[in-house]
Amino acid sequence: MTAVRHGSLAFPEQIKMFRQKVSIGTDAWTDVYAGEHDIAFTVAGAKGQVLDDLHKQIDKVASEGMTIAEFRQNFRDIVQRTGWAYNGGENWRTRVIYETNLRQSYHAGREAQMADPELRKLRPYGLYRHGGSADPREEHLALDGTVVALDDPWWDTWSPMNGWGCNCKKFMISKADADRMGLKILEKAPPFEYEEKTIGVRGPSPRTVRVPKGIDPGFEHRPGANRIGEASERYMASLSGMDPRIAAATLSSNPLREGALEGLVQRQREWLDNLQARGTARNDVIHVGVINLPVLRRLADRGRLPESAGIVLRDQEALHILRDSKAAAGKALSRDQLDQLPRILAKPAAVLWDKQDEALLYVFPAPTGTGKLVVRIDYVEKIHDASGKRRKVRTNSIRTGGIVKVENLREGRYDLLEGEL
Repeated sequence: MTAVRHGSLAFPEQIKMFRQKVSIGTDAWTDVYAGEHDIAFTVAGAKGQVLDDLHKQIDKVASEGMTIAEFRQNFRDIVQRTGWAYNGGENWRTRVIYETNLRQSYHAGREAQMADPELRKLRPYGLYRHGGSADPREEHLALDGTVVALDDPWWDTWSPMNGWGCNCKKFMISKADADRMGLKILEKAPPFEYEEKTIGVRGPSPRTVRVPKGIDPGFEHRPGANRIGEASERYMASLSGMDPRIAAATLSSNPLREGALEGLVQRQREWLDNLQARGTARNDVIHVGVINLPVLRRLADRGRLPESAGIVLRDQEALHILRDSKAAAGKALSRDQLDQLPRILAKPAAVLWDKQDEALLYVFPAPTGTGKLVVRIDYVEKIHDASGKRRKVRTNSIRTGGIVKVENLREGRYDLLEGEL
């Protein structure tokens, strides 16, 4: 058998992206959703040995090549050996498992290729191509031939595949390519509308989700984005939408490299520069970090596991900190310290739980004492979604910060969750 190939070339990125997944048992397909599949290998209702055996079979599909008939026979053997009672007919169930995993790992591998900075310099645009289905989705067909810059946030939602059985593809092209094909490069990505859908209503874990029209629930994300480790604020924002423990595991298994972390610091520095120049708050937020897994586990022990792992800074709080730095020098955070928020949150000296205010304190060394950042968990924020509209979300928000005496942090109101004072 031969490895899965793209054209005449072996496709190691696809295999790599799939092998980074961890088996997570579920009761229903809604238990693990959308971008969480970049980290988790799941088969609805499968757990333990059944799931591990299916994981190995799909790995062989990607790495060695296997027809659906061969996979179906191996599936039958697994069911017979384990006694797994699954829902749905064999042909339908095996096709969903086989095709969805193969196509999504292919697209994730392609996204890993397209993240290469040198390749992006040569081909900075993305081309959406309809898959040629005989019964096409109207929204997918309407996008055929659309050319948008690869760094446009639109691709975070509309990168294929965009639904069950979707055969659409995304290609990297240059301006010369677009000109040769007679395609127009759009300065502004096509607009799209959201709609709410309730999924899994017949199972144990129904959920209401908000998806763009034309995209099936669970496919409204860029495959592999949470494994590529981009140096972007959008990468951190995508982690905020996950189950907090999966998001934290993503970052711990694929930590931001020094260069990528520097990119995040630079993005925040530019955001603060613009905010200071503007001088007024517009209720904008920037994603600056993620609560790590050990801290999340200790919060769970206290019955305070947050809805998400992401940490954000709102422009209103940032302005307060900046104004305090001028009025209370030596006691407030400086602009230089504020610029280093992503680094501080990634590598704090300690993390405390304030039992009185029910907030996290990130502690770090400072020239004039000990610095602290106060992070309120599950704080309601208004943020922009991909369509530009504002919506309310619960996230973990930096509310204030300052310079304190370390002995004050040893009071009984604080519990040490990680690190040391």
